[in-house]
Amino acid sequence: MTLRWAARLLFVVAIVLITDLALQPGTALPPRLFGTDKLEHFAAFMALAILARVACPNLARSITGIVLLVYGGGIEWLQDIGSSGRTASLADFLADAIGVICGLLVAWWAGTRSRH
Repeated sequence: MTLRWAARLLFVVAIVLITDLALQPGTALPPRLFGTDKLEHFAAFMALAILARVACPNLARSITGIVLLVYGGGIEWLQDIGSSGRTASLADFLADAIGVICGLLVAWWAGTRSRH
């Protein structure tokens, strides 16, 4: 039970930090399919997916995935419409999606291992 509350707190902190970092003013760079920022997107959304599964294990994986993808899409949209100098990127959103999928798989695998 304590782990679940810790995961909930860390999830909220991670959401706040990721949102803040994603919406910080920056310079619009030419889109790159592969760059270190894609690894950052992947890692952030993988961590969010794992934390979400630990925080709310009874929530369906599909719902968790959809909510995180909507969040990632929302960040890209806000970057595109804002005046922060950032632009939306399909490659960033794909890195988010792959991170969510991998995070859900890791959480599922860890959950099945802990039952044995």
